[in-house]
This record gives sequence, C-alpha cells and structure tokens, in this order.
Amino acid sequence: MKEVLEFLKTVPKGKVVTYSDLAELFGIHPRTVAKILAANTETEKYPCYKVVKKDGSVGGYRLGEEEKIRRLEAEGIEVRNRKVDLERYGWTPETFKYFPGIFFPMLDDYLAVGAHIGMKRKTKDMERFIYKVRPDGLAVLDVKVIDERIKLAARFLSKFRKIMVVSRKKNGHRPVTKFSEAVSDGEITVKAVAGRFLPGTLTNPSFKEYYEPDVVVVVDPLADKQAVEEAVKMRIPVVALCDTFNETRNVDLVIPVNNKGKKSLAFVFFVMAREIAKLRGRIEKDEDFEYRPEEFEAQ
Repeated sequence: MKEVLEFLKTVPKGKVVTYSDLAELFGIHPRTVAKILAANTETEKYPCYKVVKKDGSVGGYRLGEEEKIRRLEAEGIEVRNRKVDLERYGWTPETFKYFPGIFFPMLDDYLAVGAHIGMKRKTKDMERFIYKVRPDGLAVLDVKVIDERIKLAARFLSKFRKIMVVSRKKNGHRPVTKFSEAVSDGEITVKAVAGRFLPGTLTNPSFKEYYEPDVVVVVDPLADKQAVEEAVKMRIPVVALCDTFNETRNVDLVIPVNNKGKKSLAFVFFVMAREIAKLRGRIEKDEDFEYRPEEFEAQ
C-alpha cells in the first residue's frame, strides 16, 4: 500500500507519527502498517524512521534501530532511553481532506459511506474482522479487509452462471435489484429477491417461484435466514454481508461490512458489480463502468 509511504513525505520536519495514527487514518491494523514500512526498500525516498510506537518507543527500522535514532536526532528530535516525547514531537494527522491526491481513494470511499461502522453488539464469529471498539462501545470494521473481501467475492461470483441475490431489508431492495441489472449479461443471470423470501424457493420444484441458482448472496444472514437455510439444504454456496452482530456458521464467504445503511449497501453492490464487469472483460478500468453508486441506493 504505497499510499502509506507517500503520506510519510507530508510529515513535517522534526515531527513523528505513530503506527496507531497511520492505522486509524488508513483503516488498517497497526501491524499492517509495520509490515508496509518494513518492506520499504526506498529508505531515502520514504522517511519510515518518522514512525514510532504509541508509547513513544522508536520501534524497528529496516536499517536498524540505531540508524533510526540517528536519523531522528538529525532532524532535531530528542531520543531518550530509546523513546520520543510525543507531546513535544508528535504530529497527529486528523483527516484525509487535508492531503488530497495522496490516499487510496477506495478506502476513503468506504469511510465516506460508513461501510466500516458496526454495532455495539459483537459476535465471536465477527471478532477477527473488527479493527477496534470505540469508547462508546461501537465496533469498527477493518476498511482494508472490507475492500479485499468485496473483491474476493466478485472473483468468486464471476465463476457462476446463475446467481441469486436476496434482501429482506428494505435498504437492500434497490441495491440487489440494480446489481441484478448491472451483472446480468446473457452468460450470467442474476435473480434478485427483494422482500420476503418465500419458503420452497430453492427446495420445492413444484413451487411456481422455484429457482436453482449456483450461488446465493444475502444482505443479512439473520434477516435472510430462510434463504440461507434453503441454500445450505441444497448445498448451494452462500455469500453474505455480515455486520458485527451476525453469526457466520452457514456462510461460505463473509463480507464484513455495515449491512444496515443505505449508502453502505449501495456502495458494496456497486463495487462488486463493477469488479465482476472487469473480471469478465466487459470493461477495462473503473471509469468505464456505466453505473454510479447513487443508482444503487435505496430511496
């Protein structure tokens, strides 16, 4: 993620940032930040030595801890007992908007639509996707993982010819319907079920609404429990958008995301549809996609 490295060039001379600050800013885990910095070979171009631990400890550096201390001191930053006084030398970036053109735009978009905002209720199944819990108890999902999972789901879905997308939640009706329109192309057929999922849809061949999809996508495995149970019974793989309160026992591929908000749901299905279009060769780049996120949003 080169955007993290590019950002370091904006840190003022004589100042440092922490791994936690960068993690907060980019919506990733502090350990991920550390890995990005450790992998950097352009040590003269990107000042990775300006990143320290949240307690002020200098931490590791590709060229060694002693070299990190030397470079910090060369900028006038005092290091005592291998620690930096953050009250004196710390610099905390507050928001993306002060640094236009630097950040990874997709992650910024996820933040803008609140895709990372979970709930106060958290299940054990979803713990691994939670980036942090705010002081008010609200769980926050890892934005980078959200992006990775949506793209993984797109690759998975692009391999099937018959897809069913289901949403009992009203805020998901428009997104699944528009996803069906955007993805169906003659070779792939996407059937959208917006509203109540009628019993027998997947299990009763005599039922007039009976359908045999290759894969089922649900907006919420709890609200769309009937669809999930029937898919499991018929051994159809299930892809599900899961918030922090969801259980994932019968889900084959989890997309950890805010599955409540209008904008979040619209953006998830927009990105997934666009990625499938690229994978199937219908478009070459993002800008070629004929749809816009707002077209997927519930009114």
